[in-house]
Amino acid sequence: MKTLFHTTKEDILKMSWDEVQELMSMMIRNNLYNEFVKYLGKPPHVLKHDYFIEKMNTKEFQRN
Repeated sequence: MKTLFHTTKEDILKMSWDEVQELMSMMIRNNLYNEFVKYLGKPPHVLKHDYFIEKMNTKEFQRN
């Protein structure tokens, strides 16, 4: 099955917060945001946030 989107969850995790915001704005402007969220499973900012928190918790756990 071909998909409309080429950006993956892994791509989003590598993006800066500004890039994520720009991507989301572009998807909203083009009425693709809801389909993009379905494709990813979660909104891009939530994926980035969850990854960021996971990394922080892992680093914190390693310090103790």
